[in-house]
Amino acid sequence: MAEARFNRMEIHVLLTVCLSMFIIPLTITSSSILNLSIMNDYSLKYQEAQWFINIFMVMYAAFLPVTGSISDYVGKKNVFLFGLALLAMGFLLGGLANNYMLLLASRAVSGIAAAAVTTSATSLLASHVDKTKKARAFSIFGVFLGIGMISGPLIASGLSYIDHGWLIFSAGMASFLFVMLISLVLISAKAHRASHPFDWVGGFLLTVFLLSSVMVVSFLPVWTFNNPRTLSLLLVSVLIGSLLYRVERKSEYPLIDIRIFRNRDFSAMSITSLLLGFGYISVLFYFPLYLSKVTEFSALQMGSIMTAATLPSLVFPSIIAKFRSKLSDAFLLKVTLFFLISSPLFLSKITGSESVLLHQIAMFLFGASFGISLSYIDGVAVNSVPAHQAGLAAGTFNTFRIGGESIFIPLTSSVATLLNTTLGGKVEHTLNMGYRFIGNAHESFITSTSLLLIVVSVLCFIFSVVILNFCRLNKNRDQVHEISQE
Repeated sequence: MAEARFNRMEIHVLLTVCLSMFIIPLTITSSSILNLSIMNDYSLKYQEAQWFINIFMVMYAAFLPVTGSISDYVGKKNVFLFGLALLAMGFLLGGLANNYMLLLASRAVSGIAAAAVTTSATSLLASHVDKTKKARAFSIFGVFLGIGMISGPLIASGLSYIDHGWLIFSAGMASFLFVMLISLVLISAKAHRASHPFDWVGGFLLTVFLLSSVMVVSFLPVWTFNNPRTLSLLLVSVLIGSLLYRVERKSEYPLIDIRIFRNRDFSAMSITSLLLGFGYISVLFYFPLYLSKVTEFSALQMGSIMTAATLPSLVFPSIIAKFRSKLSDAFLLKVTLFFLISSPLFLSKITGSESVLLHQIAMFLFGASFGISLSYIDGVAVNSVPAHQAGLAAGTFNTFRIGGESIFIPLTSSVATLLNTTLGGKVEHTLNMGYRFIGNAHESFITSTSLLLIVVSVLCFIFSVVILNFCRLNKNRDQVHEISQE
């Protein structure tokens, strides 16, 4: 039987949604390369330049549930329109920025806009495509996300060879988004409006909690742990986090439903998403700095290496889809955890190598965990709860995932900085004493990165045991329940 073809309206919606969402992963993965240029352009330290990434991720995570809830009141299409317009504005402001604070402001605007686009895109696609074609539509949607991920590092590295490359790129993206905006206007709205009150308090507390947490881990290498500013921010983060937990637990219509974590399968997938944020995403953002410090690779060679790390996000989901009926969720989870544990160890072995190909192979294996997870993790998380909680589960899961990434990205770079500073001090001391402990600052950077990857691997192993135990306990509980029913 031939597959049903998309009609003209469905093609219009599919292209508008997919092309609009293509920008989001491209913006995220390009940031790791652009961060290096920003350090040079504004004469910044790495921890300061890191806020180019941090502020986008914090706003993205904090406003995912906010824009998702607002869309229930004003309609998915209206939120999508708002997101596209705001994202175009963010790109324009970023391209024209003549100081770092204005650039950060543009990134904050872009993070809020990305949240609005993300929360409304899938809903718009689901409401305008016939149910018999939805599986194929979302497969195409996933391909565009994968292409966006692998395009980011290559485009960002190419900008370094073009005069005013960032300005040209920003203007191009803004123009493209305005075209998508016009295309979206021609699509009819199909959405119901919510009648329950919006959790403004939860939205505010979530934003403050993420900002304070990210500031703590970002400035730790600069301020040190005993600094009053560090302790004050840590206290604020803990207090706001506790208050957020209490508010959301008591709210009749919470922004994040804490109770849903009682479901062990949902909790296992949520912890896995955090582990992917720590073991893959955070290292992905740190690695360009390492490459720039210890190798003589060109910008395009570095871009190709980072692209190799994102390529599995496009390759593995399409391959797994062909054999999905034969591959259980448990098997795919175990393979994901295997790569999370083993690939950092392999990567640590090649630190200091001048081989581009060896780095590309290692980074492809490093990205395998994330690429494989895309084929099941969201589905398992959402399907683990009753159907009437699916929307809430999706919002909570994505907030948990992106929020974790927004904290782990600066945390990993801070740990790496502290390791390198410690080893650098030993280098200076041993050179002054006339001995050779670690040859030079170049080798201290290699050693600190290698140690970081080993720590990542060990922590991934520990939490993998926790995740598998969660799944095993839940399976045993279900078996006992089935026996008691009989």
